[in-house]
Amino acid sequence: MSAKILLPVAASVSAAYVVAAPEEPVPAGAVAELVEALPPEVELRVEEIDGTDPSLAHAIRVLSCPDCSPDVDPLVAVLLEMAKGHLRVTCTAPPGWPPSHLHWCALATDRLAELTGGARLDPRRPRVLPDPWRPGPFLTREDFAVGDWVSVGFAVGDDDRCVMRTNGLSWLGLPELRAARLTGGQLHGWLHLFNGLGHVLASALFDRPPGRRGVEISAEQVVTTADVAAAHRVSRPVRQERAVIRLRHDPRTRDLSVLAPAEFAGREADWRERVAEAMCAE
Repeated sequence: MSAKILLPVAASVSAAYVVAAPEEPVPAGAVAELVEALPPEVELRVEEIDGTDPSLAHAIRVLSCPDCSPDVDPLVAVLLEMAKGHLRVTCTAPPGWPPSHLHWCALATDRLAELTGGARLDPRRPRVLPDPWRPGPFLTREDFAVGDWVSVGFAVGDDDRCVMRTNGLSWLGLPELRAARLTGGQLHGWLHLFNGLGHVLASALFDRPPGRRGVEISAEQVVTTADVAAAHRVSRPVRQERAVIRLRHDPRTRDLSVLAPAEFAGREADWRERVAEAMCAE
């Protein structure tokens, strides 16, 4: 029998965006109108912050770096740093289905950006959001695409191997995924794996019985190319492939490390290559 992992789930989860460098103040009553439209389980907060706020300061540093953000106009970071204030838009709700706080936070950010002339900013990634950018509403489980809300990034180490990590599963109440010692040629396949695994874990969260504080999952998980397609709400590939992985929860970092299954007897480097090939099947 596969070992189990009990993932702790907080009583509430939040999503947050920034309306950066607004040209006009928020009109009187605008926030109250947004609050009135919210479903009862969602709480909205709109706060004024400046460029020294830790999350925004990090975003400004990344957007100011030509190597980190080659597609961003250098004047954008200057504008963000010089602006007297910005608006942080946060929505909070209990974890589970539906994750309404995601949709309403994006909608409120859009509305306040339109009213104030500010720029939409996702400080997690960080990136300036295009117009239009907001994913459509999700009325059913099939409408919800993890890939719309969760990004995957990587960093290259001194050994030219990469560490990959998700950014956004915590907005659902789940740990972020992490994998190490990936080669550059494996990144594309592992990007698919992380999206598909994110779909699998989100489904487990949404299936959680009411009142249960954690989510119990098998340490070993099967991720298929159908899961990858569901993560992006696209048609399933003609050829179905699968990868078996093992998860290890790190209480210190709160991440889930993605490892080779316990019964795998070969080199982990070979296993990582097989996973990349399977997830790239069409």
